[in-house]
Amino acid sequence: MTFDVIIPVYRHEEEVPACVESVLAQTYPCSRIFLVDNAPQPVLRSQGLDPRVSILHQPVPGSYAARNLGIAHSNASHLAFVDADCRADDGWLEAGARYLADNPEAHILGGPVRWFPRDERPTAVEAFDMAFSPSMKTAIEKWGFSGTGNLIVDRVVFSQVGPFRADFLSGGDLEFGRRAAAQGFQTRFVSGQIVYHVARRRLSEVCRQRARYQEAARRLLGEAAGHQGIRPRCREFLPPVRGMGRFLTRQWGCDYPLSLRVKIAMVHLLVHYYKAFYGLYRAMGLGHDLR
Repeated sequence: MTFDVIIPVYRHEEEVPACVESVLAQTYPCSRIFLVDNAPQPVLRSQGLDPRVSILHQPVPGSYAARNLGIAHSNASHLAFVDADCRADDGWLEAGARYLADNPEAHILGGPVRWFPRDERPTAVEAFDMAFSPSMKTAIEKWGFSGTGNLIVDRVVFSQVGPFRADFLSGGDLEFGRRAAAQGFQTRFVSGQIVYHVARRRLSEVCRQRARYQEAARRLLGEAAGHQGIRPRCREFLPPVRGMGRFLTRQWGCDYPLSLRVKIAMVHLLVHYYKAFYGLYRAMGLGHDLR
């Protein structure tokens, strides 16, 4: 059983060394690491890299197009995916390899993503990002997919199901998981297959990411009757009282001082209305998908 690790890179060049170092430190070594530069013009440099690390360039926008290029260059029996702003636990690949060896019917694996701030005390934006980031266990059990920030796939799945949808800027992992499940390849959760993700610090980045995921989910899952069009989107302009209250009443972030909890609640409010306005904007047929 061999693993190649594929890491798409776009606007996170400063995070790449730590990510690569964590993959090179695996207790179950990978065969190769493909860094797929997804900037319009190449920005990554190959000087001083470990011999197992190769740099590819995919000018087509989107992390799924970048991952597909890595898949095309790989010869390993299994493909492991992690994002550039993540750190793989030392036993990440070993946990996946053990599960696959013990469960030969398994072909797609996901695991926990644990969030951490850049400094000891998180900012309000980082704390919000950590509190509201999705659980991979829930994603696998409820929606049948694992995010590509922590994903291992047997090559046979890509051979039978096809690659990721390169035309997706977001939500391609959900689309792939559902397409694979339709052909009998269920995603399994492996608790020891751990990846650490640095929390986002910029409010603009969090707003765009949440709005992008929201619209991708709508596109893929469809909306139930009564939740389509412009008029139902207006309901999203109701204030997120419950979420804000959880911080203010110490249900979440109980270790944070009141001043920080108030700031987190304000971040929640701003992100909520950014998503609402962007959703309405897209429902009116305006704009384009966020990257």
